[in-house]
Amino acid sequence: HHIAVDGEGDIINVATTRLDDWATRTQGLPRLDFIKIDVEGHEPEVLAGGQDTIRAHRPIVFFEHLPEFRRRSSEGRQEAFQFFQELGYTVCRLDKSGFMHRATGEDLPPDWTNDYVAFDPEGMHAPALKDLVRD
Repeated sequence: HHIAVDGEGDIINVATTRLDDWATRTQGLPRLDFIKIDVEGHEPEVLAGGQDTIRAHRPIVFFEHLPEFRRRSSEGRQEAFQFFQELGYTVCRLDKSGFMHRATGEDLPPDWTNDYVAFDPEGMHAPALKDLVRD
């Protein structure tokens, strides 16, 4: 559901694994095409823990960022955008019809989704995605 703020709810210990550690243990990972990140505002932590794998495999990355996440990670969306920009990725925000619009980091119309797709515009997946991108 979400990570609780101090004093909220019960404590449940959950084992976690960084993406880079998992990829290293999965010897012979021939390719990684797609990653979905749904971590309720903690995208920068996931990206930091998977940066080597993302750099090596250049997958499409789907992530969500809701306005209320700003309480948990005020710069989370901007950090994610910066991470992908440094990799040369294009980041798009989905509208409700399923088209992607280049995300600038600025707030877009509230009737849009809060879902983002990041991809390498020169990568193997770009031809399949380019017809869905609207400027």
